[in-house]
Order: sequence, then C-alpha cells, then structure tokens
Amino acid sequence: MTLLSNAFAAVKAAGSTVGTTAWSWITGKARLIIEYALIAVVVSLAGFTLAIWLQRRELAQQVTKLSGTVGTLSGTVTEQADVNRQQDVALTELRRLRDVDNQALTSLHGELNKAGEKGESLRRRIAELEKNNADARALLDTPVPAELGCLLDGRPCQGAGGHDGNQSRPPAPT
Repeated sequence: MTLLSNAFAAVKAAGSTVGTTAWSWITGKARLIIEYALIAVVVSLAGFTLAIWLQRRELAQQVTKLSGTVGTLSGTVTEQADVNRQQDVALTELRRLRDVDNQALTSLHGELNKAGEKGESLRRRIAELEKNNADARALLDTPVPAELGCLLDGRPCQGAGGHDGNQSRPPAPT
C-alpha cells in the first residue's frame, strides 16, 4: 500500500503545483481576463443590436407593403360596394318592369280571350242566321269579289298594273 499511497501523494503534489500555477496565472492576469470578457460582452451586444435593427427594418418594410395592400383592398371593396348598390338599383327596376310586363301580358291575354269568344259567338250567330234565314243564306252564298276577298283573308290585293291595291289608291286629300 505504500506504493499506492506514494503515487497518490505524487499526483496530488503535481496537481496542486499545476493548480497553484494555474491559479496564480489566473489571478495575475485577472484584469486581462475581465477585459476580454467585457470585449466579448460588447461584441455580443453589438451583434444583438445589429440583428434587432435589421429585423426592425425588415418589419417596417413589411408594414409599409401591407399598408399599401390594405389601401388597395379597401379601394377595391369600396368599388365593389358601389357596383353592388348599382346592381341592386338595376335589379329593383327590372323587378318593377317585370311586374308591369306581367300586368300587360295578363291584360292582353284577357283581351285575346274576349276577342276569341266574340269571334266564336259571331260564327255561331252567322251559322244560325244562315240556317234560319233564306235571304241571309243567299247573301252568304254569293261569291266575294277578288278585290274584296284580299282584304278579308290578308292576301296581297292586285290593282291596276299588278301593284298592291293599297299602293294604287290615290292619296288622301289634305
């Protein structure tokens, strides 16, 4: 055991010599170490300050860009709102016109039905008159002249020189 004790004592003595030497070097150079530490702190603060400044500049640019985008979008929204109001007015007018058209069509349909009923009634009365009255039957059996027939059935009327009968009429006196 003495051998082991002697080795341990030698390492301890050497360690204490190295530790003492290191400690004396550190204490002798304390000011230098503090100065290096302060330089490291200043460099770190400068780097941090530069990083913060760059980040702030980038954020300011993004804020400016986004403010422009918001302004543009605000203008677009305002324009769309104006267009929507105009379309709303146009749709209201179209609804009003559709109601007017609907009323006119309903009225025309009613008039057409009345005309159809009147025509049917007239046909029945003529048929009854023809059946019951010999003079009326003789009159109705008389052929209609071509000049008059074209007016009744909508054909073009042939006048003198082959022109439409309406065109060959003399002008109305003024």
